[in-house]
Amino acid sequence: MTIETGIIFFIILWCLVIAILSLVSGWYQLSKKYPCPADLQIIHDCGLTSLTLGIPYFPVSFSNCVFVRIANEGIIISILFLFRLLCPPILIPWNEVESVQRIRYMFMNSTLLNIKNNKRRFRFFWSAGDTLFEMCKQKGVKINA
Repeated sequence: MTIETGIIFFIILWCLVIAILSLVSGWYQLSKKYPCPADLQIIHDCGLTSLTLGIPYFPVSFSNCVFVRIANEGIIISILFLFRLLCPPILIPWNEVESVQRIRYMFMNSTLLNIKNNKRRFRFFWSAGDTLFEMCKQKGVKINA
């Protein structure tokens, strides 16, 4: 195998893995339901963080590659360019957030975000989770104990 063949094989494998993770996690389906317009005014930028997304017992982990931003319209979630295949930015409107919960997960505090009529849920870590929890409280989102 030549170097060129190896590089092409790696790129194809990379795209395949990213596409599968997007489909399994539900990111692709959520992006179709909640597309993010480009012209939203950001009121808070949580920066680069980690999250898990998916069904409760089989979530996909997006570690240190997700940007979380808060707008008046809702929560904007996007991913680094290298992982963006089938993962366009998502805007979760505040009125679509069913509930929020602070829980301990893998020895870390995290924020669990449930979306209405969707079995997939987000788990945000670090300061992004703290910020989202506080914003959800301000927006009147149901808080689970």
